[in-house]
Amino acid sequence: WLPGDLNIVVASEDFYIFGILTSKVHRFWVKAQSSTLGDTTRYTNTTCFETFPFPQTLTRQLVEEIRVTAVELHEYRTQQMSAKQWGITQLYNKFFNEPTSQLFKLHAKLDRQVIQAYGFTDSDNILDQLLALNLELAETEKQGQPIVGPTAPN
Repeated sequence: WLPGDLNIVVASEDFYIFGILTSKVHRFWVKAQSSTLGDTTRYTNTTCFETFPFPQTLTRQLVEEIRVTAVELHEYRTQQMSAKQWGITQLYNKFFNEPTSQLFKLHAKLDRQVIQAYGFTDSDNILDQLLALNLELAETEKQGQPIVGPTAPN
């Protein structure tokens, strides 16, 4: 398969990046920043990815925990799609919102870890927090200081 002009490919060997981009934190940002095409969300790299504020300060242990959960999620999805002969859309349509499913549980675990990586709490308005972080990081960049982008912090 070759991606077309409506596909966005994020090439990374780091499952930490996969974990962040698979989390509900990123989904909230995408929902707010994307356009729509009919009833379908249209993910664009300029509004959804390039503006997304990645966590800036977190421990190596939490980065590794996110990696481990993201690998577990990836392997589970791959195994389920192979065993059921389903595509990813069918898998998610069937199990993503089912609280007893392993898919739901893995996403919930990943979401908790990513929320922790940002220093947010469950009671925070995540979108408001992301916007504040985005504005803070834009100011930091204007001052010529480095920020953490789509890579694991050192």
